[in-house]
Amino acid sequence: MFTMDTCLKGKGSGKGNGNGKNNWKRWLNLSTVPAQAGAFCVFIFAAGLILLSFFAPVYVIGILGTPFVILAIFVWEMKGGVSGALFMGLLLMTIYGRHPYNTGALVTGVGILLTVGVVFGWFVQVLREKSHQVLELQRQLEGILEFLPDATFAVDLKHEVILWNRAAEEMTGVKKEEILHRGDYAYAVPFYGEKRPLLVDLVLDNGKEWEEQYARIQKKGHILLGEGYAPCACNGLGLYFWAAASPLYDSQGNVSGAIQCIRDMGERKQREEELKYLSTRDSLTGLYNRAYFEEEIFRLERSRSRSFPISIIAADLDDLKIVNDTLGHNQGDELLKRFAVIMSGQFRATDIVARIGGDEFTVILPQTGRKELEETVLRIRSSINEYNVQNTHLPLNVSMGTVTVGNPGQSLRENLKEADARMYEEKLAKK
Repeated sequence: MFTMDTCLKGKGSGKGNGNGKNNWKRWLNLSTVPAQAGAFCVFIFAAGLILLSFFAPVYVIGILGTPFVILAIFVWEMKGGVSGALFMGLLLMTIYGRHPYNTGALVTGVGILLTVGVVFGWFVQVLREKSHQVLELQRQLEGILEFLPDATFAVDLKHEVILWNRAAEEMTGVKKEEILHRGDYAYAVPFYGEKRPLLVDLVLDNGKEWEEQYARIQKKGHILLGEGYAPCACNGLGLYFWAAASPLYDSQGNVSGAIQCIRDMGERKQREEELKYLSTRDSLTGLYNRAYFEEEIFRLERSRSRSFPISIIAADLDDLKIVNDTLGHNQGDELLKRFAVIMSGQFRATDIVARIGGDEFTVILPQTGRKELEETVLRIRSSINEYNVQNTHLPLNVSMGTVTVGNPGQSLRENLKEADARMYEEKLAKK
């Protein structure tokens, strides 16, 4: 006869190894989750059901218990054989089998409990599998976000960081361990050197007044797009960036936070600046070209009240054609470049110095009166004289004409013609 001690000691089965505790642990480890759940139910509730069985007739208990036992055995067979829980139930039946009344009660109790154990264990197994699937999907999502090429971070409704991927670490030099769960706009410091709202905060309707800090900002549905410059990113080198931010939603569809990705636009910005430079500059001298000069004339005519008085200088290199014909175009180009250097050093950043033709140069000086204009012309002539003293083999000869437009009602283009006429008068006077 099997007893509980027999099972624990590993005797009576014909396969015991003399180490009852190890057998018991092995049974727990090898049993399925439903088996362990069934055994647990048997041990906890068997005693109570046996006591309750004394209030029911034996034949009723037998009739009710037999289907449960058959069902339990059938289910366990479908799971791959009689498991430890069924074995423990049969063992208890043997222990109390001396009295048929108790045996019938025990049959009912064990059958019911095994069935409940099977169902409960199956339910636990399903939950475990679903939980494993959810965790696996979460790990996959975290892996995708971690290795995105764009710097990506997310905040919750408390504006505390809940995600900071590897690209964000590289862009800011801040490790995720240092920034996770921090709030109070701490995530803005690596980009701007100060605590301030970012796009994720604007998405969550905080810091709307900071929208003007972006060079460009656009809203598409719930997504916010922006371009700007972060002076402290990339180890203080600064960063031109494109960014997108979107709300995060929970399973109920409620906003639970926001996520933002930041893309380094430095190379693109550099290419744009290069293209802009090439489109507005003269390729030989580096001064503004005629197209840009015409745009600025149009702009100044539209903003007369803020720019007047405006002074104009028209300059022309004398005898450039003779230099090209006798010394070659390389020497002629060298003269043009040297004069451009002299001109560039005499003016403010707001002044427009342009080469508008082969040997023709024009300068527009906004908010410059006649006195300041005359002083500027004297500086130019002095610089030319200094150059000629040191370069007698290839001297610069320049004719200039000037005009100051003090009345906003006057046409700038007409005054440009006047400056050209005065320049040609000076050129003719030299012959």
